[in-house]
This record gives sequence, C-alpha cells and structure tokens, in this order.
Amino acid sequence: RPAPAGPGSTFDVKLERTTPDDKFGFVNASRRDHKPVLVVTKITPDGLLAKWNREHPDQQVVTLAEIHAVNGVRDDVAEMREQLKSSLVAVLTVQIGVNTYAVAT
Repeated sequence: RPAPAGPGSTFDVKLERTTPDDKFGFVNASRRDHKPVLVVTKITPDGLLAKWNREHPDQQVVTLAEIHAVNGVRDDVAEMREQLKSSLVAVLTVQIGVNTYAVAT
C-alpha cells in the first residue's frame, strides 16, 4: 500500500462520467496571482471526486488542492475548464498541500 500523499505531492486523478447525470463534483476558482491552475474550493459529497476520495484514501483531493492540468491541457485556465465541461473523462493532475492563499473568489 502506498504512503499517503503529503504536502506538495502531485498525482493524477481519473474521473469518468458513465451517465449524463454524473457530475465531476467539485467547484474551482482561479488564483489572484494568475498562476495558470484551478483551485478546488468545494467538493460535493455525491460527485465523482468524492467517490475517488473514498476509493483512494492515500490520494485524496482536498479543498485548496491545485489542478495543474486537465486531460493534458495545462497553462490555460479557460481551456482546462472547457475540458471539465465537455469531456466524459477527466484526468486531473493535482497537487496538494501547496500555498493557495491567493484564491480569487
């Protein structure tokens, strides 16, 4: 069993919608300093991300985790959000335990 992901850890999370009603299940925000990442600001309990967290206790995505890429798209917040909106499968490159004091609301 792998060690739990610690501060600064980066890992990939694969979320897959199997029905049209499936939701990735998180809210994200931009950073005020314009760093091209998405910051997880809320995780909904019935979404696919919460399911991932239950199934992967050593790689849980927590509030204020940063998403550095969506389906390989990085450095473009608008395109990352478009991937989340339009894709059935989202592979998120996530970093946890970083300083996210600069979240834009």
